[in-house]
Amino acid sequence: MVERSLVTRPGSTSTGWPSPRGVSAVSSGSEAGYRIDEVLQGLDKTTTARTENVAGELTLSGASVTDTTVTVQLEGLTSDAALRDDKVRSDYLQTDQFPEATFTLTEPVDLGDAAADGGPVSVTATGELTIKGVTRPVDFDLS
Repeated sequence: MVERSLVTRPGSTSTGWPSPRGVSAVSSGSEAGYRIDEVLQGLDKTTTARTENVAGELTLSGASVTDTTVTVQLEGLTSDAALRDDKVRSDYLQTDQFPEATFTLTEPVDLGDAAADGGPVSVTATGELTIKGVTRPVDFDLS
């Protein structure tokens, strides 16, 4: 099982959220990564890798995100094992040929009233994820 995750912390106002209208860039401290359930020497293990090599922006209109594109530099993905990282980069992601992954939002995301009040928000973002030159539809749960 592979679970994709994307965490962004957009530029903030006093409530912790971007201004109600406009474009915000992915800020410092944002992360992207993967989680894999694997079996090593007969033992089940869940492994994660992360990178802060994330760039992009989102467009807000009121309490809705109307446009987002996020690009991740895959060479920066690191886990707790350098050998695994090398294998994932070379054999699975082929980062020498495909150094980036890109997520593009295809449906607006309503953040609801909680966002306007500065409270926590849990939503699903629907879009297209491109990895190794292949684009597929995806849903990300965000909070």
